[in-house]
Amino acid sequence: MEKVKFGLRPANRDNIEWLDPFYERIMRPFVELTHEWNPTLFREKFDPSNSPIIQLEGRNAWWF
Repeated sequence: MEKVKFGLRPANRDNIEWLDPFYERIMRPFVELTHEWNPTLFREKFDPSNSPIIQLEGRNAWWF
């Protein structure tokens, strides 16, 4: 069995450029089941000081 390399790294404000569309693609269908999608809310609430990025094999995969 091959081991997968994963780790965490600190987020920064520049990460919003890939996180925003990624978050929308994943979350929008679920959010719209209960209320209207707000296209600016994620950018307004994103806090890189409290959002480590998960990396798999050295590539960004998700965040906390």
